[in-house]
Amino acid sequence: MSTPSGGRRTLDGMSAEPNVPIASRYASANASLLDVIEGITPEGWRAPSPCEGWTALDVLTHMFDSQRSFLVDRGLDLGTTPDLTSDPVAGWTQHSTAVQSLLDDPAVVATEYDGWFGRTTIGEPVERFYLFDMYVHRWDIATGAPMRILEVPLVLMDTTLSEERYLGLSPEDAWDEVERVLDHLHDVGGCASILWHNDRFDGVYGRGWDKLYDRLLDGIAARGGHADTAGALAAHWRDERCAS
Repeated sequence: MSTPSGGRRTLDGMSAEPNVPIASRYASANASLLDVIEGITPEGWRAPSPCEGWTALDVLTHMFDSQRSFLVDRGLDLGTTPDLTSDPVAGWTQHSTAVQSLLDDPAVVATEYDGWFGRTTIGEPVERFYLFDMYVHRWDIATGAPMRILEVPLVLMDTTLSEERYLGLSPEDAWDEVERVLDHLHDVGGCASILWHNDRFDGVYGRGWDKLYDRLLDGIAARGGHADTAGALAAHWRDERCAS
């Protein structure tokens, strides 16, 4: 949570500056929602959500039905009704695109009608209820669906090798342990995480641990392995998953 200068507190965009158009607010909320629903598997849509008795698809259908009925009841045209059951992402995309086109028109947003609490505009309940719904239920959908997680075990860390409370090794003696791990990873075709803290690369404080790190990377290369950042590994894993 943050407090923008001169504005209201915000929670991931749910409460924005008063001068931000509702159309922009809806586009932002919808982009965040799409980031979630585009990654859900068919099994994930059938998974239970935190909303008791509702699956992830039921939650999306609730948002779809409430937005559509509100706007259609105000006499607005959203086109043909999409089928969320057969393709939730395509159905929601069709729906949200139609809603966005209406909200892009300031005249539609400013259209008045008699609501439950008196005279109001179409934009008011969109801002106060439907945008909030999209942010809150985004979490419900994501929580109710299986997460695609790549977990890579941490097997080598500078402090574990060096600190007296752990192995208490010198950089020279630690190489035997490093080689043992690298040989095992090579034999099983494994993948593992390595953590070297920034201060180990200081010319004074490093005391040889920076050189051990370089030696470690050379050892990976010598065994035909590949060393990269966690972000690059995750991106590669996602690409492989999508290609398979």
